[in-house]
Amino acid sequence: MPINAWLIALDKTHEYNIDAEDALHIEKVEGVYLFDRNQVTHCGSTEPFYDLRYLYTIITVVDGLSDKRREELEEKYAYETGNDCYAHTKLVDSIIEEGDPSLVEQYGDPGVAFENVEYDDQMYAVGEHYVCNRPL
Repeated sequence: MPINAWLIALDKTHEYNIDAEDALHIEKVEGVYLFDRNQVTHCGSTEPFYDLRYLYTIITVVDGLSDKRREELEEKYAYETGNDCYAHTKLVDSIIEEGDPSLVEQYGDPGVAFENVEYDDQMYAVGEHYVCNRPL
């Protein structure tokens, strides 16, 4: 089955220990993840989950913040390493159905046949593409 690659941005603000002063200027912190809608796992459950591969972090700041302060906040919080995770397919599919272009992006089939390149190598290549060409 071909890869159906998607990106999703999930609000991870609650996972960050943000200084009180910084919190006044940060609206949210989102982790951007790559996943394949054609692949699910069950994580020891009968419920299906997508395997989300962490790519990068987006910091959304309040309007009117100076470029210098925005850059300081990005340096402080956006470059922490995120973790891969699992998300229930119902949650992810509902975000996709909402169609908010700031939260989801479909890459689709990377156009590389499975017999030529391993699945993980294809997903890695798609992930590298998005890290270098950030659509979200």
